[in-house]
Amino acid sequence: MALRDEVCVPCHDSGPTLEAEEITALLAELPDWEAVDDHHLHRRLTFTDFASALAWLHRAGVLCEEQGHHGDFAVG
Repeated sequence: MALRDEVCVPCHDSGPTLEAEEITALLAELPDWEAVDDHHLHRRLTFTDFASALAWLHRAGVLCEEQGHHGDFAVG
């Protein structure tokens, strides 16, 4: 199954986490993203204008809400 077809399962301290090798394999499906400390995903995006950045952030926020996983975003 492709990563895009997966459903986010909220993690907790005692739950299973992905091993570094699994993260590396999954990153192949996420061009331009990196895993920080084998845990957090990170990517810097640039937009032609502020409105485009906000539109992308809104779409990402909708997906995060659907998955029950709320990422950290910085817009400037």
